[in-house]
Amino acid sequence: PYVEQDGQTAARDMAPTPRILRSALVEGSLFFVCALAIDFVFFNGERYWDVSPHPFWLIVLLFAFQYGTSAALSVAALSTLGLLWGNIPEQRIDQDYYEYIFHLSALPLSWGLVALVFGELRRRQLVENTHLHHDLSRAATREETLAAAYRNLSALNTRLETRIASRHHTIFTLFK
Repeated sequence: PYVEQDGQTAARDMAPTPRILRSALVEGSLFFVCALAIDFVFFNGERYWDVSPHPFWLIVLLFAFQYGTSAALSVAALSTLGLLWGNIPEQRIDQDYYEYIFHLSALPLSWGLVALVFGELRRRQLVENTHLHHDLSRAATREETLAAAYRNLSALNTRLETRIASRHHTIFTLFK
């Protein structure tokens, strides 16, 4: 959606396209590989179920603040997959079915919600940054136009002053 304003295409309605950068994929993959390797080597291999706050919060928050909504939601989904794939704990005797489902879904839902909220805040910041860059380029163009007009006006003024001075000199010469 582009809007014409004063013959120029306005960038106000142009939002950054939601795509995940290659660097984000590499960073996320490296984080998960390292985190899961540390869990299997140094801990019991339960993927940090008993650790609070969960280490996957770090990557979800980082991606939300760095890359925006789509990357943050993707890493939240990968965090959920990394947490639950082949690692679903058994239901305790003192838990009913709904408590058990809540226990399994609390972290993934929290990751998704945080990724959505903070990712959208970052997206809004990126859109505003785009607007500011557009406004800055328009101001620079306007400044260049005004400077060129001033130079032209100054040159015209100098020519007129020279012409008037030469006529003034000619009139005195004519009187003499």
